[in-house]
Amino acid sequence: MLNKFLLLIPVLLLLAIDYLSKLTAVTLYPFVKNHGIAFGMPIPKPLLILLTPALILAIIYFFYTEFPKSSLRDTSLSLILAGALGNYLDRLTYGYVIDFISIDIPLPGGSTLHYPSFNIADVYIFLGVLLVLAFYGKIKRTKSKK
Repeated sequence: MLNKFLLLIPVLLLLAIDYLSKLTAVTLYPFVKNHGIAFGMPIPKPLLILLTPALILAIIYFFYTEFPKSSLRDTSLSLILAGALGNYLDRLTYGYVIDFISIDIPLPGGSTLHYPSFNIADVYIFLGVLLVLAFYGKIKRTKSKK
């Protein structure tokens, strides 16, 4: 039981980094109030507030039933949970997610492509999902050997 609670330590540390980055952004930099989900896609706020905890619990259940205990599983789950909780706390606190990282990609001909604004929590989610996708086969083979 204690091992499951040890997962909270990196999640809380990552949440603190996300919170401090958003606090810094709000006071020092321009930021976007993202009322939607990924890439600003609109979704009714009450639906988001209700579905997010269910989705977080489903993710935890999936990780614990689908993957054997490993540092890879715990790292990817910690990243995804910290990102989801960081954005969820923004929604509960402010009614929107604070996005402050903005990237413009230069294109041939002098024009630019503006990538949708994002935040550190989004990076956590991306990295956690990337780890799962990159190592899913290895993780599954480890489980089937046991």
